[in-house]
Amino acid sequence: MLSEDLQESETEEPPDLHSSLPELKLWKVTKLQEWLEKHKLKKSGLKEILVNRVYRAMSGYMDSDPDSSDESLGEDLIPVHEISNWKTLDFSDIPNGLASKDVDGYFLYQKNPTTGARLHFDRQMKKAKRLCNEGFIRDILYSDLSDFCYIKSKCLPSMKQSVSIGTSGMTAKFYSLNVCLGRKFGNIFNARCNCKAGGAGLCAHVGALLYTLVKTKDSCTSSECTWDRPRPLQRKPSPARVCDITFTKTEKETQTKKVRPYPGIYQAGPIKEIQNETFLDDILKGLENAYPQCVLYQTLRFENANIDPFLELFYPDYMFCDFVSLTHDTCVKDFTHFFDNLKVTDAISQTLEEGTRGQSVNTNWIKARKNLITASVMGEVYKRKKLVPDNLLKKICGYVTVPDRVKSIKYGRKYESVAVSQYIQKHTNECGNTTVESRGLLVNPKYPFLGASIDSLVTCNKCGVGLVEVKCPYGSDSKKEPWRNKTPVECAKDTNFCCNEVDGQLELKDTSNYRYQVQGQLGVYELNWVDFVIWTKKGISVERINFDESTWNSMLQKLKEFYIGCVIPEIFTRRVERGKPLY
Repeated sequence: MLSEDLQESETEEPPDLHSSLPELKLWKVTKLQEWLEKHKLKKSGLKEILVNRVYRAMSGYMDSDPDSSDESLGEDLIPVHEISNWKTLDFSDIPNGLASKDVDGYFLYQKNPTTGARLHFDRQMKKAKRLCNEGFIRDILYSDLSDFCYIKSKCLPSMKQSVSIGTSGMTAKFYSLNVCLGRKFGNIFNARCNCKAGGAGLCAHVGALLYTLVKTKDSCTSSECTWDRPRPLQRKPSPARVCDITFTKTEKETQTKKVRPYPGIYQAGPIKEIQNETFLDDILKGLENAYPQCVLYQTLRFENANIDPFLELFYPDYMFCDFVSLTHDTCVKDFTHFFDNLKVTDAISQTLEEGTRGQSVNTNWIKARKNLITASVMGEVYKRKKLVPDNLLKKICGYVTVPDRVKSIKYGRKYESVAVSQYIQKHTNECGNTTVESRGLLVNPKYPFLGASIDSLVTCNKCGVGLVEVKCPYGSDSKKEPWRNKTPVECAKDTNFCCNEVDGQLELKDTSNYRYQVQGQLGVYELNWVDFVIWTKKGISVERINFDESTWNSMLQKLKEFYIGCVIPEIFTRRVERGKPLY
């Protein structure tokens, strides 16, 4: 008798595998209590409480009975990669029993299979609803086999353009996920996603797919048309005065903004773009009143100067139309005449230099150099081989600038003062008292079309007056050790570096654009030497470079030809600025 009962219990199909909430409501209270007692769960309470308790237990797979059908269920499920007959999902394919409450319960009523502790996935559920509402689920496919229906789809990443697939290290443009549902009542039997948290099927991407299925099934276009019945009025509407009506805002609109504790005091956070022009002025004015002897004020201060007389020199009396050929003899004659009448007096030159100190943080410096060939581009102009000058003109005239957020630019500006300090210490140890001063943009009256912005002007009793040009090489992050983390001598072993190593010392390459930059600076300043400084986090190198008159004369001729043939035509037409070819 006992063996017959045992055999009968083994062959009897458990009723709870295919029980949904509507079906459980048809159970009697005694049957619900027997089921709960069998699974060692609390059986007291009203019928509605018992139904919900049984449903949560079934949805959470909390049946600890070894004879339960969880194992047989796993045997019946087919791996998704073995399914071949996929088709595009139709709303009629979605099980009718699947509801939003089922998906909520799937995330809210999970238990740790080892400890039995309840697990909550509220965060994943909230994100899943957001992904569903914003349409992140794409390409939903459907396949039905026996009592199960398999649904797979893609989920776009919410932030990155590519995502990591599990722990394999591979990347893809989207997540791939699938769920297995009961065809009759929509029970969630299995779910998987190839994201890092999708192995248990409880990630936000799986939830987004389930909520999308519910949303598609319950859409108004998939049901019959019905009349919209307004709700019954609980009270009769009565007129009211506007002053007696309270207008409320949404929760987002009523949130108070963060108030700065000290709005009138300097804020150390990142400044906004609209504050860039006044930021330095505010700092310098405060230093002038508080401590004008400090190094920062002495270094960055610049006199309020009107550089309009200099800028007006480059305003032509007329402009050429776009249909005019700039190679015509009349145009060439006008360009040459404009160049010959370009005169910069000593007073204008001095005012310009004083009014552009601070260089990149000074708007005067940015405006003035747009009409000049500055020392930093003299190498490119001298070695130019292309007949079309448009790209080089964009750089000279300031139409294209290097963003301040570029790592090498930020690195150079950050450590330039450190390099100058170490240079002063090194020079002082060798020559004694040394004075280093910052300068603005200098235009020599002899060469009114050229400009030079030096890093520092150095003066000592032994060497006299010279220039300092500092370079803080950044290097490529793709290399094991970038230049910034090497000594200058180690950097010189790289063929792409600007210097060669000769007997343990650095020598600037003759083909480097820096060679023409320092010669241009010496030519404009009419000085005899410049100390070319290479600074890294591991050391400093100083090379004394003397003025080469033959190189300067050769450069001067080509710079003049380019200015007359390219820069002045652009001043007369502004074609490149408007996106048109100059010639």
